[in-house]
Amino acid sequence: MSVTNVQTPIGKEELKRLKQVMQSLFDNNESLEFRQPVDVEGLGLPDYFDIVKRPMDLGSVRKNLNANKFQYVEDCLGDI
Repeated sequence: MSVTNVQTPIGKEELKRLKQVMQSLFDNNESLEFRQPVDVEGLGLPDYFDIVKRPMDLGSVRKNLNANKFQYVEDCLGDI
């Protein structure tokens, strides 16, 4: 069985659903630490970018979603 890498374009309904998912995440108090970028300097994490190759936070995902920077649903979900 072969696995294909199918990507779903973000249309009106997909965008609406992704925004609902993001709102659900923001409404959950357990997401608090994931809503903004890591304060690398403030936390004294000099090797953070050596360990985390592609940093992402929920606030950035929401901003990118609202700015239509995602072409495919899977790209947005990958950042979440």
